[in-house]
Amino acid sequence: STVLRLRIVSFSVQLRHPGATSINTMAAAVEQFAFGKIVKGFAVFSAVCQVVCAGCHLYNQLRYVHLDWNDGDDFTGETTYAWRSVFNFAPTTIVLIWTPVIFAVLAVSQFVRGLQYLKLCATYTRTCVFHTIMCMFGAFGYAGNLGICVGSVHAITAFLALLCVCMFKGKDHNIETQNILV
Repeated sequence: STVLRLRIVSFSVQLRHPGATSINTMAAAVEQFAFGKIVKGFAVFSAVCQVVCAGCHLYNQLRYVHLDWNDGDDFTGETTYAWRSVFNFAPTTIVLIWTPVIFAVLAVSQFVRGLQYLKLCATYTRTCVFHTIMCMFGAFGYAGNLGICVGSVHAITAFLALLCVCMFKGKDHNIETQNILV
């Protein structure tokens, strides 16, 4: 069974790299495939964790926001201050409240066919950079301890992607992130 697997891997390596027949090349191909699957798995897990973090953060922000109906004679009187404190186009509000949600949408979209607007996780280098940025600016400062845990998952994902970049001699291979969730 193991010999058959090595022969299949050897055949696939020869198809991709004609003339490559050594066991070292086959082992490197198997190793790269295995690490690629690990990085891909961590990237999917961290995207789902980011969705949970964003949901908890929004819950904390929207918990006391409500629309009030003015019962008095003043039909146009302002009673929606709490609502407008969250739902407005002020840059500070957008950054402070909606950043984890934007990162969650970007992270999940990398694994859904047809939604990959930006291929942020197409290669190991891009995965490393994206998860480092998401860790620092989209997870650590939001949702309390959960944000710290989710940021740590992003940091581990970024470290594994960086490890793959270093291990495979600077070759930035595609991770093939499409069609994982849908």
